[in-house]
This record gives sequence, C-alpha cells and structure tokens, in this order.
Amino acid sequence: MSSAQKYLRIARRTIWYGLAAMLVILAVLVSLFRIFLPDLTAYRTDLEDLASTFLDHTVKIESMDARLVGFTPTLIFDDVYMLDKTGERELVRFKQARLGVALIESIRQRQVVPRDFTIDGIQLAITRHQDGHFLLQGVDVGNLEKTFQTEQSRGSGELADWLFRRSRLSLRNSTILWKDLKQDGNILRFDDVNMVLRNDNQRHQLTGQVKLPERMGKYFEIAMDVRGDILNPRAMKGKIYLRGDAVQLDSWGVKPGYMGVSLNSGIADFQLWGDWGDNTIQRLDGDLTAYNLDLSLPVMDEPHRVRLMRGLFAVDNRADGWTLNVERFQYMSSGDIWPQTRFRIRHEKGNEQRAAEWHVDTDYFRLEDVTRLLLQTNLPDAEQHDFLDTVKPAGDIERLHFRYSQEQQLPVDYQLQVEFSRLSGQAWRSIPGVSGLTGRIDADSRRGRLALFSEAATLDAPRLFREPLEFNRLLAALQWQDDGHSWRIWSDQLQLDTEHVELAADLLLSVPREASLSPYLDMQASFKNGKAAFARYYYPTGIMKPQLVNWLDRSIAGGHISEGNMVYNGRLKDFPFRNGRGQFKVEFDARDVLLDYRCLLYTSDAADEEDSVDL
Repeated sequence: MSSAQKYLRIARRTIWYGLAAMLVILAVLVSLFRIFLPDLTAYRTDLEDLASTFLDHTVKIESMDARLVGFTPTLIFDDVYMLDKTGERELVRFKQARLGVALIESIRQRQVVPRDFTIDGIQLAITRHQDGHFLLQGVDVGNLEKTFQTEQSRGSGELADWLFRRSRLSLRNSTILWKDLKQDGNILRFDDVNMVLRNDNQRHQLTGQVKLPERMGKYFEIAMDVRGDILNPRAMKGKIYLRGDAVQLDSWGVKPGYMGVSLNSGIADFQLWGDWGDNTIQRLDGDLTAYNLDLSLPVMDEPHRVRLMRGLFAVDNRADGWTLNVERFQYMSSGDIWPQTRFRIRHEKGNEQRAAEWHVDTDYFRLEDVTRLLLQTNLPDAEQHDFLDTVKPAGDIERLHFRYSQEQQLPVDYQLQVEFSRLSGQAWRSIPGVSGLTGRIDADSRRGRLALFSEAATLDAPRLFREPLEFNRLLAALQWQDDGHSWRIWSDQLQLDTEHVELAADLLLSVPREASLSPYLDMQASFKNGKAAFARYYYPTGIMKPQLVNWLDRSIAGGHISEGNMVYNGRLKDFPFRNGRGQFKVEFDARDVLLDYRCLLYTSDAADEEDSVDL
C-alpha cells in the first residue's frame, strides 16, 4: 500500500469518528434540554426581559411553554402584549410567539442567542390614504369600532418601525384588515395570513400567502423586495410579485385599472412580476387568464363583456411613453372566438421636437374580429362607422406593422406594412367591393406599393361594371405616389384571367387633388382567348354613354377572339372622346364572329378577321 493511500485511509477514519462524536454530544445536549425544559417557566420574569430585549419593547406574557422542534429548543409565549416605548400603552398583541434558540451559539456565548422568531395570531390594520401612503396599526378584531380611529393610529409609526426593523420575522395565522380611502373605504378582512419579513436597513423583503374567503377567490400570494420606506410608495423602489387563483375581481372593494381600462367584475388566475419606482409600476410582466370580465374602456360608451382573455404580457412604462407586448393571446366574447396570436403596441409621447407616435405590430389576426370590436367603440366617427358597418372588412392579416403620428395643423404621417389573404369587403360609395384577395401592402403617407397574387378573386364595382367580375387569377404590382398636385397610380405588371378572357395591362392613373379636374387614365392592354359573347360584362358602363353601351351589346353577338390589344388615353369625363381630347382604340383578331351593325346582321364564318374599333 502506498503512503498516499495510507494517509487517505487515516483521514477518512478521522472524519467519520469526528462526525460520530459530534452526534453523540448533540444527543446529550438535546437530552439535557428536554430534562430542564419544564423548569424554564419558573424564570418567567427573566424570559420576559429576554423577549423585551430581543423585541426592543416591553413585553408582557400571560403564559409560556418550551419544547424541542427538531434539534432547535423553542420557547413558546402565549397571549403576548407588546407595549410602546413609554411602556404605558399596548402597541400590538398576538396570540403566540415562538423564539427558537441557537443551541450551539448559546453554549459558546453562555447566554440565550435567538435563532428565529415567529408570531402567531397577530391582528393588523392597514389603511391607504388619499395621498397614497399607508398606515399600519395593531387592532382588536373583536372590537372593530375602535379600529382605524385617529387616536389609535398615533402608534402606527412605531409599530411599522418595529416590524420593518426586524432582521427576520415570521407571522403565522394572522388577521389583516385593509381599508382603502382612495377607493370606497370599505374594510376587507383576511384571515389565516402567513408572512415572512426580512429587513436589512433600507432593504425590505416580504413574502405572504393567504387562503381567500370563498367570496373573494381561492388563494393569494405576494412577494416584495424593495428599498426605501415600504409604507410610502413615493419613496419605495424595487420588485413585486403577485399570484392569485380564481380571484373574484369585484369583491376586493377596488376596481383594478391601468392606462384608462378598469375592471368592474370577473374572475382571474394570474402571476405578475413588477418593477416599482417613482410611485408607479415601471414594468409589469404577467401570465393572465381571466373569465367573465366586465370592462370599462375610455373608447366604449357601454361596458365590454369578455368570456375569456388569456396571454403572457409585458408592459414597460417610461417617462417618454409605454410599450405593451402580448404573447399567446386568446380572446373570446359572446359572439367572437379569436385565434391565438401575439402583438406589440408602443406609444411615444410627443414633445417640442417631435410628434407623438403609435406603433402596432402583430403576427396574425382576423380583420372581421377587429371590425366588430371597433364598431362597439366610439373611436370611429360617423362616416368611418358607416364605412365599417357597410363594407364589413374581413380577411386574415399577417405580419402587420403600423406607425401613426400627427402634429398639430399638419397632415397625418403613417407607415404600413402588412400581408393579407382572403381579404374581402362590400362596395361602399366609389370604393369597389372585393373578395378572395391575397397580397402585401407597403405604404406611407406619400407613396405605396400593392402586390396581389390571388386566385378565385372577385371585384364588385357597381359604379363601373354592371356585374361583379370574377377572376381565376389576379396578379398585380400597383404603385402610387403623391406628387403634391395629384395622386399618381401606375402598374406595369397587371394580369387578369377570367373564364371569358385573359388580359395583361400597363396603366397610369393620375387623380388630381383639385376636385373639379377629372382623373386621367393612360392604359395599354393585351388580351387573348376571349369569348365575344361575354364582352358585355367587361364594358366600363359607368363611364360610357348609354347609346354606346346599347350599340355594343347588340353589335357583338358572338365569336372567339384569338388576341388583341386596347389603348385608352384621356380624362375619364371626356370618354368616348368625340371632341378628340383622347383615344380609345381596340384591335383584335377573331374568328366565328357574329356582328350586328345597326340591326343589320353580319356573319363571319370560319374565316379569321382583324377588326378595329377607334373612338
């Protein structure tokens, strides 16, 4: 055996023998303490002095006991009265106090050294005043008429100072009365409250749990780690954690609210993590599930009822604005069930250098859900309400980014990026109705781009076409820009395929800001595989003379158009350009054409024909 192995074996034996000796000594000490425990009651005065020294206040004890809790000798004081500094007035009372003794340290120092201190059955009253600060006082719950009286509250500062100067203090099976003078002032009672306080100068740590009365919920938990005056929110800074199970929100005597939204009633399960500073919540993260909510919102004249609202959220509140992030958001009302999504809303306050801004980002939502919600608010004016109610916008909105700002006496500034599918809406005034659109929009207040790549789409423009146009395929890259005098809209990638014709076109449309000026359209289109008998569906009858429409309806009775092209150049109000101020020209190759010129029937049999209509 090597010398290293020999020394290792000796060390291992020494450690084991040392541990065994310590256990034997500890067992002897515990046995001795068990023998002398009953005699400790004979030293009642000495123990009262010990408790008074430990608590920094004169203490009176009705009875006492001693027992061993594990390996910790514990002194138990029943019906404890703690007096104020003058020793003349009762500051607080508690049913029982337990003083754990640090056995080894007490032997070393040859005096009783407390290890921990637990209060059982303390009764406290907390009042929040109009200015936001808290008042703490000991009470007799059985004699509530003396509770919250001015003369009783004089000692509250001393009691609070005592509580929040203990290095570690446990409160068990306690009763707390809460009165909020900033709300309705009703008194709420919480029984079976358990709390642990840890204090280190200006740092205060608190954890508490309570099983709620049935009318208020099931369970509530709070944890705080703050610095400053814990009874004065204006001078407090730190972190707060709250947890509630099946909390009845309308039974707490307050209406929870944030950023103008207040809760009238409902049930909630929640976990909240917050940063507190400057007398406000600076950041709040949470996991919330709420049921049967009754909400009051500044944008709604009537309360809004929600069957279910669930999500993970984070609110960051700063001096220059706030940000709300919501993940895994679910929403259900009486008539709507929203798919799960996430969104982000950011508001930047304005100042002398810049305008206030709103930013909205979301992965997905259904346009019809938001439309129904908006119609319940007072946000839209009369015209906007009529638009939403008539058009009934619907569709899937994906990857939305929207920025909005407006300075006084200046036009609105915005930026929009969004992808959409199955977009639809009814016709409203001069705006055509659409359905089945899929595409993307990139736009701001001066320019934009619309890309469409849709199948089975429909265009309903009753002021232009007699019937809705149905497209088997719709491809477009449409752009627009405000040049200061007019809106210019153009596209060199427009393709429309229907059951009756295939069309590709380039266009430029100029819409003057001056209402007295007619829009100007420059369009070149090519088409093929046309069925002449259905041409009537594609005439822009809304800008054509009735006589021309009737003539075209009668004259083109049938045939197959192999290919052709169309040119339109002029102002819309000047069509059909009898004054020579524009051009409308159609050329096409056709076969099996059946034409009726002024009721004189002309038939082209199998021969191919090249026809031209020039107006």
